[in-house]
Amino acid sequence: LAYRPRSSDGVDSQAATEPPLPEDVGSLDELYLTGLHLAQYRHATRTPERYWREALRRDPADSRCNTAMGEWHLRRGELADAVRHLRQAIATLTKRNPNPRDGEPLYLLGVALRHLDEHDAAYDAFYKATWNAAWQSPAHFALAMHDCRRRQWAKALGHLDRALRVNADHLQARDLKAIVLRRLGRDAEATSLLEATVALNPTAYLARQLLGRSPTFDAQVHLDLAWDLWHAGLADEAIALLKQVRADDASGAAPLVAYTLAAFHEWGGKNDEAAIARQAAKGAPWQYCFPARLQEIAVLRAAIAADAADPRAPFYLGCLLYDRGRYDEAIACWERSAAADADFAPVWRCLGMAAFNVRHDTQAALDAYERAVAAAPDGGRLLYERDQLWKRLGVAPE
Repeated sequence: LAYRPRSSDGVDSQAATEPPLPEDVGSLDELYLTGLHLAQYRHATRTPERYWREALRRDPADSRCNTAMGEWHLRRGELADAVRHLRQAIATLTKRNPNPRDGEPLYLLGVALRHLDEHDAAYDAFYKATWNAAWQSPAHFALAMHDCRRRQWAKALGHLDRALRVNADHLQARDLKAIVLRRLGRDAEATSLLEATVALNPTAYLARQLLGRSPTFDAQVHLDLAWDLWHAGLADEAIALLKQVRADDASGAAPLVAYTLAAFHEWGGKNDEAAIARQAAKGAPWQYCFPARLQEIAVLRAAIAADAADPRAPFYLGCLLYDRGRYDEAIACWERSAAADADFAPVWRCLGMAAFNVRHDTQAALDAYERAVAAAPDGGRLLYERDQLWKRLGVAPE
C-alpha cells in the first residue's frame, strides 16, 4: 500500500460554505434545498425556516416549501400551522392530478390530525398517502392503528400485511400484527411471528414482552412502546406497560412515566387514578428529566389543567417548548413554575438563560441567577454560570 496526497491547488471543493441570506438567493429551488440542508445540518447563523418562508413569500403555493414548513411546525407541536401548510401543499399537488407523485404531505397531515384527535380525517389522509410506494408501509401501519382503535381487527390485519409486504422488517407492524392475531384467536400464528421477530432483532422489546420473557429495558423504552400501544387504542396494555417501570429506574424519566400514566387514566375517564399518578409525578426526581416527545406537550398541558398548583409540570413543559424554539411560551411556563415553587433553583437558572439569550435582558438574567444561587448555594454549575454572566457584563466578582 502507498499513500500519495492529491493536489488540490489549495482549494477544497467539498469545503462547507455559508449560504447567502434568503433574500439574496435567486431561485425557489435553491431556497428549498438550502433550507433542507440547514434542517439536516445545524448552522450557527442560519435556520431553515427563513429560506422556506422567503420562498413562500415569493410563491405562497409552492408545494415543497409548504411541506417543509408543515413538517417544521409539526415537530414544534404547532399543529394548526402544520395542517395549514400541509393542506396548501396538497392543494397545489392535486390541482392537476388527484393522485400526486409525492405522498409526504398527505402522510404528515395524517400525523398532525391524529395528534389533534381528528381521527376520521387522519384516516383519509393516511389512505391517500398509500398511493405512493415510499409511504405505503408507514401509511398502512398508521391505518392499522386506527383500525385497532375501532376494534376492526380483520381490517387492521389487512393493512398490516400490506405494510409488511413493503417492509418486512417493520418491527412495530410485526408486533401489532401479533396483537391483532391474538385478538382474532390465532395465537399460534402470533407466537410464531413474535419468535421470528426476536430472531430478526434480539432487542425487539415489545415482541419479547408479548412472549412473556420480561425483558429489561429503561423507562424511555417503556414510554415509546406505551405510545405505540396507545395510538392503536390499546389503552389497558399501554397502562400496564408503564406500571412495569422499575422504581429505581435511572433514566430520569420517572416524572414523565407518572404524568403519562395520569394522562392515559384521565383520557380514559379514570380521574381518581389520574390524580394519584400526578401526585407521584410531582414528587419524582427531576434530575435528568428531559421531555422530548411531541405527545408530551399534551400530557404536560393536561397536568397543568388538572392541578394549577403543580410547579413541576410547567417546568418540564417549558424545557420541551424551549427546545422547540417556542421561547415565549417556554418562559411563561417557567414563570408559572417559579410562582408555584420559588425555591426551585433549576427554574430560575432556565429563566436566567432565557433572559440573557432570548430577551437580551441582562438585569433579569442577573436577578434570576441570584435567585437560583440563593435557592441552591452549593450548586457548582450555578456558581460557575453566574461567574460567566458577571464576566460578560463586567460585574466585579464577590
